[in-house]
Amino acid sequence: MKGPRTPPRVEKRVALVARDDAGRVLVAQRPSTGLLAGLWEFPLLTPEDLDPQIRSIVGEVASSTTLADVVHVFSHIHLTATPVAVTVSTPPDAPGLEAYARTRWVDPTELDALARSRLMQKLQAAVRDGQQGLIFG
Repeated sequence: MKGPRTPPRVEKRVALVARDDAGRVLVAQRPSTGLLAGLWEFPLLTPEDLDPQIRSIVGEVASSTTLADVVHVFSHIHLTATPVAVTVSTPPDAPGLEAYARTRWVDPTELDALARSRLMQKLQAAVRDGQQGLIFG
């Protein structure tokens, strides 16, 4: 007989939804191993010291909006992600992020063609609804 099931651990993250002046959004590809291996998502950041993290990734932020939380439950993680939509004037070409295999700027119309998790799909919908189409048209 199995013992009692361990409850999922609770995690909080900030989903960085960065948009440049050309209308492109920043996405990051998860490493080839581990949870959600190889899938694309908005970069997930820790909520502590958020402003310096964002500046180190995209440079100076022209505007920023915090949107409603998105909750996603994996079998072992209860994740609450807070989308933060930022606009940047002069973004770096492809910022390096330690937790990700690679990053790139894409036109929002290209997002659906990328391999994405259900969490990313929820985040896209939240941003689309919360920004009245400003990011995803």
